[in-house]
Amino acid sequence: LTAAQASALAVLMDDGPMRMGELAERESIRMPTATSLVDGLHRSGFVSRRPDPADRRAVVVAATDKAADVINGIRTRRNDTVTRALASLSDEHRAALAAALPALRELQMKMEHS
Repeated sequence: LTAAQASALAVLMDDGPMRMGELAERESIRMPTATSLVDGLHRSGFVSRRPDPADRRAVVVAATDKAADVINGIRTRRNDTVTRALASLSDEHRAALAAALPALRELQMKMEHS
């Protein structure tokens, strides 16, 4: 998976099925780019497409079980890597990171809602 594909799949897994336009907005990409991205994911069996029941002209995209397996694997490997890296830090550095968490959470919230 490319970074863009993994990001789109993570959004679909975390937030559930959505219309193509919403996916494009959440990923900060244009609609033609989202369409191309989803086309590739669909060909690979990572997403399903179906007409939106509220508007048959629109398409709803959802992550498949295959996508969930891959994304969960990526997340597990990432978490294991971070855990090992944190364990290798000094107590002082781990404490500094812990002290920075509230500011990092605030930054994340501001970025998600901008």
